[in-house]
Amino acid sequence: MAKRSDGIETRNRILGAAARLFSEKGFRQTSNADISRASGVNSALISYYFGDKETIYREAWQHSLRAALEKYPPDGGVPAHAPVRKRLRGIIDAAVRRYSDPCCFDGGILSQEIASPTGLLEDVHEHTIFSLRENLLRVAGEYLGENVPLEDLRMSVYAIVAMCTSPQKKIQRIEKTKPFPYDAEKRVDHIFRFSAAGLNAVKKLSKKSA
Repeated sequence: MAKRSDGIETRNRILGAAARLFSEKGFRQTSNADISRASGVNSALISYYFGDKETIYREAWQHSLRAALEKYPPDGGVPAHAPVRKRLRGIIDAAVRRYSDPCCFDGGILSQEIASPTGLLEDVHEHTIFSLRENLLRVAGEYLGENVPLEDLRMSVYAIVAMCTSPQKKIQRIEKTKPFPYDAEKRVDHIFRFSAAGLNAVKKLSKKSA
């Protein structure tokens, strides 16, 4: 039992270090030697557990995704029977906090994969951006009602996704000439109010054109 526990702990240490490096540097700029130094596990043992870097990459992303979703459930912990505004805020809250958390590496790996595709993570979008989009499509669709054109619904959702998934570091780089303290709660409130106002405007325009 002790050996099994040690093995799981070692694997998790390797995957945690690899996920951080892949999110910061990308797949091609991260070597097995980098992972060995960051994890404190020798290269031979890393090869024993995972075989090659491609396998480490896929498993590190899956490991970081599971950890992020456990920490930030996609619904934000808001029950399915709650009012639609609360469910909308819950989804926004979970996404903003997840993509802003420096200890959640799945978003960084996604960004690196978009910038320099490897073809190794074919389902990365399905489990990240696409999943967030589908959750928002359901809730925003309920918020807007049946009479709003599908194109308007989709464009509204894309706008909300873009606001939620911009990482904290990117925002602070943009604002580097006038630095401001990052506050996740304030950002969640702003995005929610902005999104609700936008959805209300879309709904109003659809009624006028009906």
